[in-house]
Amino acid sequence: MFHVWIINIGIVIISLFIAILLSYELISTRSAVKSKLTSMLLGLGVILILQELLLLGSFMMWSSDSDPMYVYPSLGIAVLSLLGLLIIYLIVKL
Repeated sequence: MFHVWIINIGIVIISLFIAILLSYELISTRSAVKSKLTSMLLGLGVILILQELLLLGSFMMWSSDSDPMYVYPSLGIAVLSLLGLLIIYLIVKL
């Protein structure tokens, strides 16, 4: 089960990188257009970064347990988080 935890942690690191890129795009949008919407989106970017950091810490702590009850739901959380961030990034980039 240890290899699945490595995959979980790798996916979360990729998600964290995408969340940082997303926040960077939102910061550049905020500097170009100052409105309440861009402020809220920038806040969303910060929340997404904090979420990924929390997931990374959780997965690193849970990796000492090889119980499938924790491994596979955590993999689902990591994959859904990555897919959600990719969709949000593509929407912001377009």
